[in-house]
Amino acid sequence: MRTTSEGTMVKASACGPAEYTGGAPKPYPPVDEPTPAEQREIEKHRQHLGDLSRIDQAREEFKQKKAQKKSFTERARSAVHIATATAGAKVNELHCRLDDRFRSRSAESDKKWFHEMYPHSQETFRNLYKCTYVDGRGTQTKGKLAVTNVALHFVLDQKGEREDTIPFKSVACLESEPTPGQLNVYTVAGKVYQYTEFVPMDADDTPASTLAHAHNWIDHSWRRAAIVPNPAATYFES
Repeated sequence: MRTTSEGTMVKASACGPAEYTGGAPKPYPPVDEPTPAEQREIEKHRQHLGDLSRIDQAREEFKQKKAQKKSFTERARSAVHIATATAGAKVNELHCRLDDRFRSRSAESDKKWFHEMYPHSQETFRNLYKCTYVDGRGTQTKGKLAVTNVALHFVLDQKGEREDTIPFKSVACLESEPTPGQLNVYTVAGKVYQYTEFVPMDADDTPASTLAHAHNWIDHSWRRAAIVPNPAATYFES
């Protein structure tokens, strides 16, 4: 048994997820960052504007030196700056296209997997995370956590079986613990679904950044799909 910082007591259970008593923790403030998909588009836009700014600066420098009748060498150097900035912009654009293509293929593969597991689902797929589920006895099971617009789905790795589905409308609180790197989902039924050991999505990620990525997507999806705080939940009163 453990007590959260909010005063909620989480205890073991003979089967299924852990349970809590004393009320669920009150919902934490919403994630104040855009969704991962939105962040990606913002970063691409910023990079594009930065490339345009460097090109404009190089062109202005060339015009000034030409107007000041600077030497051929200095004007040539400015022309090289323009060419370098333009080439850099093209390289960045190519990198973005390749990165987008890789991400698109990975996302399509994850989306295909989800619809194979849930062929009759009408949900909008958001993202997929490899992680470990910790049940009420402390037993750890590796699997995949799928995030959609209305629910969380956990599928066992070894058997490829659907294990848990948590509709967002049944969620009372979402709790992210950077230490020990765990995501806790409290439901109105007094259950706590615990996910840990998030596997980095690519070489630039870490377990901590992947946990933050998952928390971002889930928090946004939950708040769009349900009323927060949940009117059907009992919350801990300090």
